[in-house]
Amino acid sequence: MKHVVVAQKNAWIVLLRPHQWFKNLLVFAALLFSQHYVYPSDWLATLLTFIAFCLASSSIYIFNDWVDRTSDQQHPTKKHRPLASGVIPVIQAVFLAILLMLISLGLGFFVNLKVVLVLLGYIGLMIFYTLFFKHVLLLDLIVLSVGIILRAMIGAIAISVTISHWLLVCMFFLAMMLVCAKRRSEIQLLNNIPFEPRTSLLATPAMTIWDMWGIGFGIITMLAYALYTVDSQTIEKVGSIGMIYTLPMVILGILRFQYLVFTQNEGEDTAKTILKDPFLMLVIAIWLLISYLVIAFQ
Repeated sequence: MKHVVVAQKNAWIVLLRPHQWFKNLLVFAALLFSQHYVYPSDWLATLLTFIAFCLASSSIYIFNDWVDRTSDQQHPTKKHRPLASGVIPVIQAVFLAILLMLISLGLGFFVNLKVVLVLLGYIGLMIFYTLFFKHVLLLDLIVLSVGIILRAMIGAIAISVTISHWLLVCMFFLAMMLVCAKRRSEIQLLNNIPFEPRTSLLATPAMTIWDMWGIGFGIITMLAYALYTVDSQTIEKVGSIGMIYTLPMVILGILRFQYLVFTQNEGEDTAKTILKDPFLMLVIAIWLLISYLVIAFQ
């Protein structure tokens, strides 16, 4: 695939990686599954939290690009990123990252102090990930997956509700599957176009091992979600066992994603893989619709 250095007017948007905000929609999970979508104040709190997390995550992406700008210049695709290619001055990017962090924390204060603490925890964790954890094989997978969990947790904290432990387990292993797909894609690219990889990939296991991990995490995700649908707390909150009717969509979505990764060699950017696949987006939309109908009309 031919890559072209982004134009200056689009570079700032690329720097923020807005397509990655798709993952931040997990912030709304607590609003849906707790049935608090009937409260305007909780909608406002969740929306502010979502915006705050988007700004915080974009600031981390900028920080990551700043730290990795030299190594990215040797990468066949990442060399076209705004900082690695020199389209955006480093000082301006760093200033923007700091500004986004401050605005994010400011929005968090409008919700509650616990939201601010989670945002600080996420920012701190991701800074340590960029500097240290990403260079340690397997630890990098776990840290990124914890970052996904924090998205769901902060949504619950914003409206003062609890989230099912099975749902958290499901999200964690789903994140592990997504990160495995990304690492698998990086290794495949490394095999096709030799370049200097990150430290964690220097002693990477064979591709078949990554395939086993990715498939395994997908299976665990399906099992965890199945247990969530029949959990006594879920039945009590929803008022019926109706959530089990959403299980086929979850299974179909996971299998579709794995098909794209293992047969179409997708996965380098999991957010783009999901967003650009009409079938997968339709599955997600149907899952949301069934979930809403079950919860709203139990």
